[in-house]
Amino acid sequence: QNSDVVLASTDVLAESFKKYNSNIYVVPNGLPFDEEGFTLTEDRHSKSPFVWAGSETHKEDIALLPNLGDKLTLCGYKADISDPLSKEEWRVIREDIAPSAKYEYHRFIENYMSAYDGHEISLAPLVDNLFNAGKSNLKILEAGAKGLPIICSANINYKDDRLDPYIIHVEHPDDWEKVIKNIYTTPDLAKELGMGLAEQVRKHFNITQMNDIR
Repeated sequence: QNSDVVLASTDVLAESFKKYNSNIYVVPNGLPFDEEGFTLTEDRHSKSPFVWAGSETHKEDIALLPNLGDKLTLCGYKADISDPLSKEEWRVIREDIAPSAKYEYHRFIENYMSAYDGHEISLAPLVDNLFNAGKSNLKILEAGAKGLPIICSANINYKDDRLDPYIIHVEHPDDWEKVIKNIYTTPDLAKELGMGLAEQVRKHFNITQMNDIR
């Protein structure tokens, strides 16, 4: 309430903060494309076809996915006893939600983006609720940084007129299996969408543009 300026990454967040402070600006997330790990991947086939990257807080979101067996890799796994809550959530994910998936351990920020290397298609399921509506499109930007196509829930935070032609949206939770099958069996289209997304995120969401606003 006492801040001179409030920055929010989405319109939904900005609207929710207005009751505390009217001097609020929306500055979308951006990435340093073509620097460090935010480069187009040169490896799309050494690991599983599908990849999801995130934390255990997405347990309910991961549950939206069909059983992809070992064709799916979940990145971000933690089994550190010093964080019992995180460990328990990952146990539920690994034993009850996606027992046949492959798992890769949590990466530090310096090599986080390497999680996407070796895969063909990124997945971003998200339960449709008010909390998730306030999230940014960061998963789309990450996939675009690597030149991967992304299949994501058709929630408001994953909709953008500039990017929508290159994003595969799942309109209903029951449609995930059908949509995944369709894009997996058309690899040329998948690659075309990924490269189109790569071009558009670099055009509209470069971190230098966002820092100018900040």
